Amino acid sequence: MILCSLDGKDSIEGPIVHVNLINGNFLYKQQTTSKDYKFGNLPISKYELNAFKNSDSLNHVTTYDILKITRHILGLEPFTNPFQSIAADVNNSSTITAADGIEIRKLIVGNMDRFISPNPWKLFAVRIDTTILNSKPQEITLDLNAGINRRVDFRLVKMGDVNDYSMPLNYKPLQWSSDSIIFKFKNQQFAKGDSIHIDFYAFGFDSIVGFQGTFKFDSTRFKFENIHSTILTLDNRNIGTNFLEAGYIPISWIEPNTAKISAPQNQIIFTLDFIARQAGDLCDAIQFTSELTPKEAYQDSFLIKNISIENCNIIIQNKELRKNNILVYPNPCLLYTSDAADERSREDLGGRRNI
Repeated sequence: MILCSLDGKDSIEGPIVHVNLINGNFLYKQQTTSKDYKFGNLPISKYELNAFKNSDSLNHVTTYDILKITRHILGLEPFTNPFQSIAADVNNSSTITAADGIEIRKLIVGNMDRFISPNPWKLFAVRIDTTILNSKPQEITLDLNAGINRRVDFRLVKMGDVNDYSMPLNYKPLQWSSDSIIFKFKNQQFAKGDSIHIDFYAFGFDSIVGFQGTFKFDSTRFKFENIHSTILTLDNRNIGTNFLEAGYIPISWIEPNTAKISAPQNQIIFTLDFIARQAGDLCDAIQFTSELTPKEAYQDSFLIKNISIENCNIIIQNKELRKNNILVYPNPCLLYTSDAADERSREDLGGRRNI
């Protein structure tokens, strides 16, 4: 008999774990929502144990994992857990390099849908019978002799996830922060075919080491061209390009040296370039969402979930309305006043008369 037990944080609620014993051409399968798997009445032979979960490659993988890998490569924060080194090697090169971080970013922003390995989870033994293997994870092959019971405790390691659920040793989850980051930009009017350069300013961008999320725009009005920055190491390599015609720009950013960045409110933090497909202005043009890539930012060990593009305040006939998911800096939207039912004067917020 072989008794297998799923050990560690990877036994969290989620997809069913499928466990297989392989003996030549024979395959013994079990799947259960519990952590224990029992194989009885087995022929005397040598068996290979494997297991897998049918889960998304992106499950539990974020830009913070890229940050942790980069800090390990730079020697700033070396891995202390052998499972981290396994999870970090997403390109199966048996080394941990910047190329692994690049692959993770491609996955996060949707430029690819899985890592090289077809199974996003890898199985390793942490105990065989009475021998504890926490310091040396290994694949599992067992000899089964007559009258001998074997016990294996194993762990599934999620590829790319160096800081989360599959890390059973020295696990330190990010602490939630009540801080917020607000991106703002100035309104512009434009004609069809114009090049539009939208300069973003940031409020609350203090000691930030990374962020991710999804810009959402109206692709019937705009064609995306570029993203660039003078204070962040940020360009089109940080974004996903597979969803531009649907109006989505997933983004994932850290500095190559993992430096903390603080941006003054009056300084442009990055710029989005578009071509106008029709005339108009920027009100209701762009949102920052979690629709493809979840929005979050990192401030050392703190996680900031409240990231937004601020709403645009519009006053019509002395009644203030808030348009959903729009941003301005400073507020450029039109102010409408009504002195009589059939008379309307129109001014912008700077007090200038518009004809």
